[in-house]
Amino acid sequence: MKKVLIIDDDTTLRKLFATLLGRKGFVASEAADGEEAIVLLTDARKENGQTEYSLVLLDLDMPKLSGLDVLAFIKRSMPEMVKSIAVISAASGSQLRDLEDRGACGTTLQKPFDVEIFYRKIAGCIREVPRSS
Repeated sequence: MKKVLIIDDDTTLRKLFATLLGRKGFVASEAADGEEAIVLLTDARKENGQTEYSLVLLDLDMPKLSGLDVLAFIKRSMPEMVKSIAVISAASGSQLRDLEDRGACGTTLQKPFDVEIFYRKIAGCIREVPRSS
């Protein structure tokens, strides 16, 4: 079972992402802000230190802690996840390209987006989650 963490303060978008990814066999967890996301990421660690998420969808502009704060947390505490992050944001194209160029995430997608492009972009970010022994 593939698990995805959807981090966005827009409830409608979280539900849309969960539906789209559910069609591809994902089970979704949702966070409405950066603080909630960090709690879920921390709680999802397995005994071997790896997280159970195969994919993280992340908005940048959120209350409490921003998406950039969440990216910094992931890079610092679970660097194996960086390439499994898809930043989906209304930020400028140049800001999103900069994140990819710096290796801060696996891919970016600017809102609004086409569903087929969404599927194509995230396909390269899905990681295999090591099994606990």
